[in-house]
Amino acid sequence: MVARSITVEIDSPVEAKRIWNAIVKDYNLLPTQMPGVCSGVTLLNGNGGVGTVIQINFTPVNKDFSYVNERVDEVDEENFVYKFSYVEGGE
Repeated sequence: MVARSITVEIDSPVEAKRIWNAIVKDYNLLPTQMPGVCSGVTLLNGNGGVGTVIQINFTPVNKDFSYVNERVDEVDEENFVYKFSYVEGGE
């Protein structure tokens, strides 16, 4: 298994809290913003906090896999930190 880390920082005219709520708290936003890539998001376990697992389903445009499961590892709402791991993926 290869471990990788990606850090994303975004400069935006939109208030950080508003972006946080849209990206971290509203899992259903992804398929509406990327309908050609993401066909849906399913909450498999949890309530959005640490340990929560969601399944992101992809459209056939993604030839490598049809879904990935993402586990939330850390949530720090005060500092807008969200860390997760991909724990499964497949066809």
